[in-house]
Amino acid sequence: MAFSGFFSLPSRRNAPQRNEERMKSAEKLDGGYILRTSRTDLTGDQIWRTYVLLTRVEKGFEYLKSDLGLRPGIFILVIKKTQLKIP
Repeated sequence: MAFSGFFSLPSRRNAPQRNEERMKSAEKLDGGYILRTSRTDLTGDQIWRTYVLLTRVEKGFEYLKSDLGLRPGIFILVIKKTQLKIP
């Protein structure tokens, strides 16, 4: 059994064992972001500002959808009625 890859429990009787190598590699990324983009014309600061702007826009849409019950699609139901006349 494994707990997020940082601990393992070989059996129920043994104490959990730490995966030190995995923990050290994860600690290198603590407190930071890795942003990947194909835009080579932007500086690091511009990429960060664009990311922050995107998260603000997404948060705004989330706020609108939660309060008003908006959904991304519009569905129209058309019911055709058929009438039959027998002479």
